[in-house]
Amino acid sequence: MFFDDQPLKLGTITAQNGNITIDTIGHLQTFGVISAPAGSITVPPGTILLAAHSPMTIGAPVTAGGNITLLAGDTAGAGDDLIINAPVTSTGTGNIKLIAGDNLMQNANVTSNGGTIGATAETGNIVMSANAVSSSSGGTITYFAPA
Repeated sequence: MFFDDQPLKLGTITAQNGNITIDTIGHLQTFGVISAPAGSITVPPGTILLAAHSPMTIGAPVTAGGNITLLAGDTAGAGDDLIINAPVTSTGTGNIKLIAGDNLMQNANVTSNGGTIGATAETGNIVMSANAVSSSSGGTITYFAPA
């Protein structure tokens, strides 16, 4: 677990085999591709779990062959938003979970090759830009916000 008063900024992360798990307290920002092997956060056969116990901004593609979970956990303060500004893709039949403690803003595509896609804003709203698309080849897509 990473503790600091500045955002954790992730560049390119690649795992040829296995999984990527990052759990931080504080804002998490991605600016390098989280994927493999072309520079992003990518795990061809594995899973990706990115958890921030505060806001999270996805600014570069996130790709995995398995499940993807992006969590901007709910804390006592406001602003635990999950902002998707780059594609999130499961190239296998993995499930994708997007969880925001407050608001979820989807400005890019979220795609699974048959897995489920679930998006939750625990205490706020979900806002999807006009150009953003969520798609799954046969999987269920569910969006939930209490507001």
